Amino acid sequence: MSNLSTVPPSTRRFDPFLAALLIVFACFALTYAFVIPLFEGPDEDDHFRFAKYLADQRVLPVQLFQAGGGEAGHQGWQPPLYYALAALVISPIDTSAYETHLQRNPAQSFVGDIACCGRNLYFHFDSEDFPYQRTTLAVHLARGV
Repeated sequence: MSNLSTVPPSTRRFDPFLAALLIVFACFALTYAFVIPLFEGPDEDDHFRFAKYLADQRVLPVQLFQAGGGEAGHQGWQPPLYYALAALVISPIDTSAYETHLQRNPAQSFVGDIACCGRNLYFHFDSEDFPYQRTTLAVHLARGV
């Protein structure tokens, strides 16, 4: 039987600054996830396309040297760990309406008067509102991965 009094005390201690930093980060991440419309985040449409491809096909994509990067999109070249985890989460969800969420806004512009043109890359519909269903739910779950 060992003597417990000879075991050195743990070197781990609670760091309130680190805890506060993690809480602030989590608040910003959740706000971003709920405020940014679907597929308006940087390359989110292609990131989701790769995860959806893995969920639907259950194989890694064959990347072709062509415009658009093939069936899995431009992100199909990325290491697949995140996409495999996202595919695992979204696979039971019906994402067949995915393409309907990708209707480009032809008046989109990052410069000039946003009242005339808007900044959104895509048109957005009521189906994206809470409570989330189908593709919208899948995108929000993939964001959470």
